[in-house]
Amino acid sequence: MEMERRGEQSISLSRSRIAEMATSAVTNRGKVVKSSETERKERMDTSSLMEQILSNENLNRAYLQVVRNKGAEGVDGMKYTELKEHLVKNGEIIKEQLRTRKYKPQPV
Repeated sequence: MEMERRGEQSISLSRSRIAEMATSAVTNRGKVVKSSETERKERMDTSSLMEQILSNENLNRAYLQVVRNKGAEGVDGMKYTELKEHLVKNGEIIKEQLRTRKYKPQPV
């Protein structure tokens, strides 16, 4: 285990973490730039998380929770009783917009 001292604090860094930090960042004219491998992994992690969020199973659980709780109207004024019809009509479009990061919430 390596130790790095900053004032009174000491931060414990494992050798693998130090190696990871050294390989994931290079200095370029004073800027720290992540390696393409690190960026690729982060994109994969983000897209994997988004896929989990947008999974039918997760969305169905969320919908059922709103119905069970008789969820309050949002700022858009939609009642929970109107939600199913809205999702049947627009659900896939909204999911694709979220997946591609093009979703823009509609103003009230």
